[in-house]
Amino acid sequence: MDWGLSDIEMATLPLARLRVDRVGDIHAANETAADLLGAQIGGDGTMARVADFFAGEDPGVLDHLLEEARGQGGSLARDLHLKDAGGRAFRADLLVLHASRKDPDPAPFLFILAERMPSLGSPGDGETTLRHFYDLHAVGMALISPEGRAWLGFNERFREILGYSREDLEGMAWGDLLHPHERAADGHLFQRMCAGEDAIHVGERVLLGAGGRTIHAHLERRAVCATDGTLRCCAVILRDMTHLRQFMRRTQRLRRVEQLLGQVNQAIVREVGLRELLHRICHMAVEVGGFSACWIGLWEAMDVRSLRLFARAGADVGDVDPQASAGEWLPGDGQRENPLVLNDLEVDSGDLSETRAAAQAGQRALARFTLGRRGAVTGTLNLFADEPGVFSEQVKALLREMAGNLSLAVDRITAAEALETARKVVESSPVVVCRWIPRPGWPLEYISANVARWGYSAAELVSRERPFMELMHPRDRGRVERELHNHIRHRRRRFRREYRLGTARGDWLWIEDYSCATYGPDGGLLALEGVLSDITERRRHERREVARNRVLSLLAHGADLQLILEALAEGVQEVEEPIAQRCAILLTEEGGAFLRLAVAPGLPPGFRSCLQRIRIRPGVGGCARAAATRQTVISHDIARDPAWAKVLDVTREAGVAACWAVPILASTGEVLGVSAIFRAVAGAPDEGEMRQIQDKANLAAIAIERTRDSQSLRENAERWRFAIEGAGDGVWDWDLSSDRVLYSRRCDEILELPQGSGMSRVKDWVARVHPEDQAPLEAALDAHLQGQSPHYVFEHRVRTGEGAWKWILARGLVVRRDAHGRPLRMVGTVADISERKRLEEELRALATTDYLTGLANRRHFLARVSEELARLSRHSDNEAAVLMLDLDHFKSVNDRYGHSAGDAVLRHFAGLLREGLRRIDLPGRVGGEEFAVLLPDAGIQDAQKMAERLRARLAQHPVAVEGACIPVTVSIGITRLRPEDPSPDEALQRADTALYRAKSSGRDCVRVFERGG
Repeated sequence: MDWGLSDIEMATLPLARLRVDRVGDIHAANETAADLLGAQIGGDGTMARVADFFAGEDPGVLDHLLEEARGQGGSLARDLHLKDAGGRAFRADLLVLHASRKDPDPAPFLFILAERMPSLGSPGDGETTLRHFYDLHAVGMALISPEGRAWLGFNERFREILGYSREDLEGMAWGDLLHPHERAADGHLFQRMCAGEDAIHVGERVLLGAGGRTIHAHLERRAVCATDGTLRCCAVILRDMTHLRQFMRRTQRLRRVEQLLGQVNQAIVREVGLRELLHRICHMAVEVGGFSACWIGLWEAMDVRSLRLFARAGADVGDVDPQASAGEWLPGDGQRENPLVLNDLEVDSGDLSETRAAAQAGQRALARFTLGRRGAVTGTLNLFADEPGVFSEQVKALLREMAGNLSLAVDRITAAEALETARKVVESSPVVVCRWIPRPGWPLEYISANVARWGYSAAELVSRERPFMELMHPRDRGRVERELHNHIRHRRRRFRREYRLGTARGDWLWIEDYSCATYGPDGGLLALEGVLSDITERRRHERREVARNRVLSLLAHGADLQLILEALAEGVQEVEEPIAQRCAILLTEEGGAFLRLAVAPGLPPGFRSCLQRIRIRPGVGGCARAAATRQTVISHDIARDPAWAKVLDVTREAGVAACWAVPILASTGEVLGVSAIFRAVAGAPDEGEMRQIQDKANLAAIAIERTRDSQSLRENAERWRFAIEGAGDGVWDWDLSSDRVLYSRRCDEILELPQGSGMSRVKDWVARVHPEDQAPLEAALDAHLQGQSPHYVFEHRVRTGEGAWKWILARGLVVRRDAHGRPLRMVGTVADISERKRLEEELRALATTDYLTGLANRRHFLARVSEELARLSRHSDNEAAVLMLDLDHFKSVNDRYGHSAGDAVLRHFAGLLREGLRRIDLPGRVGGEEFAVLLPDAGIQDAQKMAERLRARLAQHPVAVEGACIPVTVSIGITRLRPEDPSPDEALQRADTALYRAKSSGRDCVRVFERGG
């Protein structure tokens, strides 16, 4: 064999290579050798000598190396002291190979020179580039004997790469270093080199280092053969590629994660639904990011028992328990970091949920990021990898950014879905929301789409072609205009109105309007908003109740039958219906063969004459049929009903289009008469109207039977109670002389008590009344018993049999007194009004609370200050103070960190306010970053102390928002609340003046308004 030009110019490993003759003259060198030795060798026909560069070594070393190489085919020298042509001293390892030939070779030696580099040890994360540079230039060298592939020699770098001590490595052979999967292929290669079939081999092998460490190595192996072709030795040149491979994998992983972040941001921008977005991100994490698995879980705020959404993709990672993983970040834990990263999962290690199962499923790394903003954890993003060490600091930073973007998207999409749900709720609710423009006729700027239930479209009403006032009943317009101008003149922020509105169908609806006015700095009206509720049915019910109570009172006082029947008939006409209706009551006579008209107020005389005396028989009219069949007869369209054919002209002249006739039956089943409703428009009654008709028939039966037969009083009382309970009310009858109360079955149902609960006295009911309501209830009851009020009406809370509280409306009337005016008997009803109270409380909260901070809004705060001024005017020895507070440099917070951070600062400050105040104090938000506090029963000194505590506490507690720590300070102005203040604005103006002084004094301080400036 001989050394050709390719042997010194091979680019597989960047080493200095020289062809040298038997006396040490250099015949050829590659560029690396020229750079290392600092000389142009062989290019101009001159010859350099190797000994020229051995300036720091014994001259006999070179001769020894050449002699050893002749003997065994190669020799290896470690840590030689050399010097280049320029005089630079350096240290190097030298591998000398000898080519045996039958013909004399002028340069039979191949010198492979590797400069020694200082050892770096184990690289840190910041030394990656330096490590690659070091690995590129520092290579291991070794000579292997053909017998057993034992060592003839190796340099120090060879040992460093493998990590063994010199003693351990010398006791091993080349085959011991090979990975089990590599040994068969490497043994076959060595046989080919021994047979002279392969002189050189360049490739990669996986070696086993000390402690079982896997080493990816780039190898250059040369066979040094004798003249007969037998292998004398094998030269191995080794370069450690492990860190380079790891660097390439980390670079590739980082590139894929960057691509994942970009695609996730694109998916977020596309405005998809939350469920679809989570599934997309899970699949992107696997397909784009290269992770083996991903799952995302979202739960209701701070409630891991209620899982909102769950998405997963990729390989099996064992049992996934979102609730268990969610619990690791609940408030109070404080021991988990975000993100939580395990870069080397083991089956028997880890105390977190799922880690053991994931390791058993083949996963080697896990990272879990919390999702949520403003300190609230609402979910987790979980990523898995099937190789360890995947989650480097750079990868974690990108994934943390992705989790932050996903948190923002979850908040935004959740808010959008909630807004859409709220819109749908408003559109499907009976409440219509609108905004008027303060111009003549009050045109509409906005009205919710559910106004369609009244027959209008929102676009039609907002077009301003028809002012809102034109929809109002003509009789109500003047009154509403006067009320509205009066409210505006007094600068009232909130007021309530009732009026009638016409529908597109021609009906009139009673509307309850809760309006909210906004005024400008000059006091002029800027906008007027309203919440409109259809209270038509409530108005009808109230009027029916009035008419019904009047009948009950007449019954209780033993009024004449004619008076009671007239009250029943007039009650139908007093109820404001969209369709005109009249009532007639007819009584039986002559053994039940005829009906005689008893009362018919409002019916035309011609039609009344037809009802004066009617023969009872089936198939004729409505009243006669009802009496004959003892069943309700509904003639929903008289013009098409054959039974009315004979009197059709009379009904048309009277304007009667429908008749609803109900028989009045005695407790024995005897027909006492007929109660009939005549309507101007054809139609059948609904369920509620049928109950009302039957209720009047029952009351009429009670009155008739009481008049005809005083012995049936007990049965009448039962029917009377049934008539009342038909509307859902409970009935009670109190005999004051014996202090015994008879409660109806409905009373037990309202209290959720079993029938026959044993309540028989007033104190049994009072014992269930809420402690706060007992004294006012007894006062209202005593006032009516003493004759100081005409009726007993009181709303209070009672405890049900299940232990819950219900709101009850109790009404009653003393129906009998003795000669001295002492009450003997009292009757009344109770009704469940819990739902109405709940709605009122919700409306009250909306009207008094600032939505962002939960503090009192400006309207509510000013109202409370007005109440406190009234209290001070009554009790001049009391005192109170008002504070105005303004967050310093708040605009810069919004500009620098965003409005979401600004909202977090406002909520943080509101929380500190609540914590630092007494229960009687009232904090409120009166502007963007302006707050006010009312301190009843507090002097200026007490107010100063409280203000200083609050200022110091805020300065000591900066706001943490998405990794940023935002310092916040506050300036505070204080003034005393004076009894002579004409309005709350006077006190707020003084406090604002003091606040301005605090701002002018450098901010973050407290100033007090002194009289005279």
